[in-house]
Amino acid sequence: MTTASDFPDTAEPVSGENAPAPGRKPAATPAAPVEAHVIWTIPDLLLVGLVIVLALTAAVSTYQRYRHRAIVDRLAEDLKISAAGFRTHIQETGTAPADTVAGLAPSGMGDHLKGVNWKLPTPVGGYYRWTNIPTTETGQVLPPGGTISVTAFTRDAELNLTRADLLELDRRLDDGNLETGNFRTGFNGWPVLTVRPQP
Repeated sequence: MTTASDFPDTAEPVSGENAPAPGRKPAATPAAPVEAHVIWTIPDLLLVGLVIVLALTAAVSTYQRYRHRAIVDRLAEDLKISAAGFRTHIQETGTAPADTVAGLAPSGMGDHLKGVNWKLPTPVGGYYRWTNIPTTETGQVLPPGGTISVTAFTRDAELNLTRADLLELDRRLDDGNLETGNFRTGFNGWPVLTVRPQP
């Protein structure tokens, strides 16, 4: 019978045995996860493109509205300056200037129309024109006066005014009603401002 004493006390490995494993190393830390690359699908790209197009369209539309509003503002200011100039001339001379063709200021009005160049198209297209109103009409004596109109008989001077623009001009220059008062629409819907000695 074999007993424990038959085996020698030795720390050396017996031939053919594996050496004892050295001290266990701590488990390795897991590698950082590799981020997946973002892949844009066609629907994603179309959506981004649509958002960009809508943003650009809104920006262009806002700019165009602002620019159009600015030129309507300029027309209102030109008409105010011109009307004041004609009133001054009428008060000083007792007569209204003679008729002129579109794009030509009446004779003697140079000093009274400073800041408004009647030779150039108006801010909204077309040209300014002065028409004298006869002082007698159907036997009634009228004060001297005339009309400032914006005419656009040539294609290169086409007017760029909407009805909303005309109403806005009427609010600024007159009573806000295109059917009454001194600011109305005349031939072809073009604006006409009547000028008398008193506003």
